[in-house]
Amino acid sequence: MDQIDALAGLALTEQPPIAVWREAYRKFGAKPKKYAPTHEALAKRLLKDQGFPEINPIVDLYLANQTRFLLPHGGYDLRSVVGPLSLERSAGGESFVPIGGSAEEVTEAGEVIYKDQVSVLTRRWNYKDCDRTKITHATSSFVLMIEVPETTAALPSIDAAAETLARAFAEGFDGSFRFEVFRPAIQGDTLRM
Repeated sequence: MDQIDALAGLALTEQPPIAVWREAYRKFGAKPKKYAPTHEALAKRLLKDQGFPEINPIVDLYLANQTRFLLPHGGYDLRSVVGPLSLERSAGGESFVPIGGSAEEVTEAGEVIYKDQVSVLTRRWNYKDCDRTKITHATSSFVLMIEVPETTAALPSIDAAAETLARAFAEGFDGSFRFEVFRPAIQGDTLRM
């Protein structure tokens, strides 16, 4: 919790890794006070001493890394992803079932979403993930993203966060782990992966 401990007593929303995301959320019409980016929500929880969430070893490890580097981390069980992933602006009215939820939600026009060929996987860029592709104890193949909303923000930190996370997975789990820094060109309002 290196970064979180250093934030005690400071204005969290004014810290560069938080402020840049709050601005990105504002730009696509989400109020960051209502829909906090994932890394901000976890930082607030830890600063309030509400304890570290224990979900499963894969998620716990990437959340610890998210806390250390104060950059949004998120991912999907690849066995549940259908076709390519894309990051795009929603046309609105697209179906979404959140983790642990049974009630269907629908997206708002213009919100940034991750989706596959079946449905929306994450709403408001990294605010809320769907239940279908969540990482569980049974997950054996997954993809994780560490994100910044623009190419100039925290790039050295992304490399360090990715290297640290890949090393931690390699030390703690059987299998192979690699990372890539993905800086794709956007085609219209869609980013394909």
